[in-house]
Amino acid sequence: MFSTRLEHYSSLKDTMRLAQARAEEGEAEGLVIWADEVPGAFGRLGRKWYAEKGGLWITLLLRPKVIPSYLSLWNLMAASLVLEVSEKVVPRVPLGVKWPNDVVEEKSGKKLAGILTWGKGTEEKWEYVLWGIGWNVSNPLLGEVAEVGIRMQDLGFSGSVEELLFQFLSYLEDWYCRFQEGKISYEEIYKRVRERCVTLGKRVRILLGEGREKVGVARDLTQEGYLVLERGGEREVILAGDCVHLRESGEE
Repeated sequence: MFSTRLEHYSSLKDTMRLAQARAEEGEAEGLVIWADEVPGAFGRLGRKWYAEKGGLWITLLLRPKVIPSYLSLWNLMAASLVLEVSEKVVPRVPLGVKWPNDVVEEKSGKKLAGILTWGKGTEEKWEYVLWGIGWNVSNPLLGEVAEVGIRMQDLGFSGSVEELLFQFLSYLEDWYCRFQEGKISYEEIYKRVRERCVTLGKRVRILLGEGREKVGVARDLTQEGYLVLERGGEREVILAGDCVHLRESGEE
């Protein structure tokens, strides 16, 4: 399904926008847009992300039977799948999912991969969902990424980007087909994600954009994948935002 419909580019300004254009043209699900480098790569809140050669930069086109309100949980599930494949090829390296969309090396908190999920649809049904995945493999870590990033190579992976890609697509296809057939429930997804979420229990700073932020303790995830933040003895649900893990005396 995914491994047989692959568009590969040596350089592409934006894999997400090309996948979106294909979706709007009526392309069936299973399409994978893959680029060796993405000069126009961006993350949450439109932040610059350095997607250099040696990394794995893809966007997948899905048309899932997923309830629209569960898109945040869906985003965390993509991170969990990346984590699980990473652990298969670099065993004994503790990894975790950082809310809302990252895979991190647990000890250092450094980012191994990031997910960007975008969907189009109605309140009843998604027309399509795009999963953009940026995965550090052996690429140079530039700019601010050098301080906060880590690569598969650093964790002991000696294979190629192609090898990692096809392992991931094979793993994803098995999981996704079972989901589409109704063999995987939202409860199972929620449990799977929650167990691997290293944000829970930590003191965090949530950056909401336009200079706004909230600081508190991440207590839980809702069934939809939103973060439950405790501040001053009260709990509130955070729908979206950038999350910084803190120590009591400062940032990690």
